This record gives sequence, structure tokens and C-alpha cells, in this order.
Amino acid sequence: MNESEKLVITISNKRPVELIDLAQSMLALANEYRQVLTDSGEHSDPEDVKLYVKEVRTGSIIQELVPLAAASLPFIVNYNAVADFAKHLRALTSWFSANRSVRGWQGPMLERKSLQNLSALIEPIAKDPGSAMTIDALTVNGDLHVSLVVGAQEAAAIQNNVTHALNEQKHSVAGEHRNVVMYWSQARNDKRAKSGDKAVIESISKSAVKVVFSSDDLKKRMLFDVAHPFEKAFIVDVWAETIDDKPVMYVVHEFRGLLDRDEE
Repeated sequence: MNESEKLVITISNKRPVELIDLAQSMLALANEYRQVLTDSGEHSDPEDVKLYVKEVRTGSIIQELVPLAAASLPFIVNYNAVADFAKHLRALTSWFSANRSVRGWQGPMLERKSLQNLSALIEPIAKDPGSAMTIDALTVNGDLHVSLVVGAQEAAAIQNNVTHALNEQKHSVAGEHRNVVMYWSQARNDKRAKSGDKAVIESISKSAVKVVFSSDDLKKRMLFDVAHPFEKAFIVDVWAETIDDKPVMYVVHEFRGLLDRDEE
């Protein structure tokens, strides 16, 4: 197997780690890795790339993980994916150890799921005073490229700040929403029509909301280039504009895919 990269997760625990906390921590790590791959476009089908346990060592809890594409073993994604993922985690832990909000964050847009993944990842450490988690991105030969260490006190601070940021996000639907499902309520080709395009994004609001597009070509691709568009659901990235925290306009700026609506 031509492995060229790996993540080594070391939990230097003082107390026994509850199994469910460890399992959920590793699940959060895997989910966030897949999300980072999706956002970066590193792989044509990020859902197919998973982190696998290659080795569990003695001495604290040491897990060596490698990224493999399940459908084409032993295919390995390129090294940068693992290194960039470790840098992403380092940036997240550094930011939320000192900040209680995503305002001012300079990296890619942070979704709620990423914040939840971060909190779950460090849960075993936050519960165990004096413990620490080390995440290293290495080549298979052991060359270290990226490393981060989170101690128990820092983990607790990160979790508190993440909880605050999640509560802050929960109170407003304004802003960017990525990979949401939208379906048409009505559409107009005539720009002079008084009532324009409207669509529903149930994850934001059950009501039909006015829709505009970042370009005429984007509207063409989502209405006129799709057969029976009212029978489809569209995976899109949108900006939600609000009045009194109620969505009044969706600005569609990315069309990612189609789904068939279940007529039943």
C-alpha cells in the first residue's frame, strides 16, 4: 500500500476516557475532514474518502489514521489534504481559545457543523484536567509537517467560546448558507412582472422567499437548462437577507447539484 501521509492523534489522559467520548471525538474528526475536502475540492467525491485507523499504539491513547478512498483501495489522496486539514484544526483551536464569536474570522466560512465537530473532538480533553491532545500531520516516513497541541484548560475555553458562537448564530438566519436545498415556488421570465422568482429553503424558512441571482447565466442554468425545474430541488449556496430576522430575499451565488423531489 503506497501510503504517503497520516494523522497521529495522541490523547495524553490522566483519567480513563469514556468510550462514547472517544468515539464521538473521532467521528467529529472524520466528519470535519470530509467537510474540508468538500470545501477545498481536493477530491471529486469527498464522500468516498474516509479516515481509517492504521494503528493503535500503547502509551496514553495514540491512533494513527490514514485517508483512503474506499471504492478504490489502496488509492491515497494527496498529502496536502491531510496537512491542510491539520492547519484548519490548528486555526480553529487558536481562534476559539481566544474568541467567542466568528466575527473577524479570516478563514473559510464556518458552518455550525464545523463548530459542533470542534467541540466534540476535544471533549475527552475538556473533561480531564491535566490531559492534552496532540494532532500531528506526518509523512509515512515520520517527517512532521503540521502539529497542534490542545491542553485541558484550553479545551474547556474553546468549548465555552464555541457554545457562545453557536448560540449567536442560532438567533439569526442572515448571512451565507452553503449546500442548502431549494425548490421553486414560482418563477417569472418577464422582468416587468410585479411578482418575481420565489423559492423555499426549508432549513431557513418554510415560507416562499424572493430569489435573485448573482448572474443571469446562473438563473438560466437553474430554470431554462433544467427539464421540469419545478419537479426538482436545487443544492445551492445563498446569502439570506433579513428584516427583523425574517428572510426576505435569497441571493443565489452557487449552483451545486440537483435532486428529484418526492411527489409523494
